[in-house]
Amino acid sequence: MSEESSPTDQAARDKEFTRLYFARQDIAFAQRCAEHLLKKGWHHYLTYRRGTVYFQQSVYTTALIVTYARPFTIGYGFDGLWKTISEKLQKPYSEAELKLHNYFQTLRNKMYAHTDSELHDLKLTMYPSSYKGFGE
Repeated sequence: MSEESSPTDQAARDKEFTRLYFARQDIAFAQRCAEHLLKKGWHHYLTYRRGTVYFQQSVYTTALIVTYARPFTIGYGFDGLWKTISEKLQKPYSEAELKLHNYFQTLRNKMYAHTDSELHDLKLTMYPSSYKGFGE
């Protein structure tokens, strides 16, 4: 004998399905960004690149970090569902994968989505006005 679900139960399942659908889309997009970075050899430190390569590398890296982290981040309108789904998505991770996941979350929260002084280190160097080292 099967029980019919209430409209409230159905709405909750629909909301969870929607959240999972978009989580899948985000992770797939992040995966494509990672594959592109690897294919181009752009998975090394950003500061080692210059010109348009640096720009493209930055764009793909930002997209990778932000879209990967999205399913694990609070989303308005999902009433705490993000935490349940985030825990489900992380469950099959190995120790190394969980370490990378946490690193991506830190990058997202402290560098890519917000400017946090903990991960941004700026060193200023003063040059005389006659210095011609910047392609002038």
